[in-house]
Amino acid sequence: MAKRALILFPPGAEETAPVIVFSVLTMGKVDAKICSLCGKDPIRGAQGVRILPDIDLKEARECGPLALLAHEVLFGKSLTGYPTAKTELATKYTYKECPVIIDETLVTSKGPGTAFLFAKTLLELLTDKKTACEVAQAMLIEEK
Repeated sequence: MAKRALILFPPGAEETAPVIVFSVLTMGKVDAKICSLCGKDPIRGAQGVRILPDIDLKEARECGPLALLAHEVLFGKSLTGYPTAKTELATKYTYKECPVIIDETLVTSKGPGTAFLFAKTLLELLTDKKTACEVAQAMLIEEK
């Protein structure tokens, strides 16, 4: 069975991360879909790029780890997120200053600058290390 992933993209969010995650996952043969939070119309991101979503998921109104907090789920888990959300997230989660955090089935990323590492981590978890490394190499993602 093919692995699948939904990539949430709310209006006004930074476009870089969802596009990078989508590209890396689909190159690794994961069935990835861009998910809208407000209908099937094109979504305008922070820099004005418009993206046509595959799926509509109207219930969610937040992005990233703040969506977990808004829906009161997975309290106590370790995660990371954009630095401006640290104080709010730390009230219910163990906030860590790392680019990517894996806590069982929860995988979070710090922000747009960590999108490639986040995408590669997801691909490795959904497929295997070999596939993730091959895709990273094909995309010229440098390992640090």
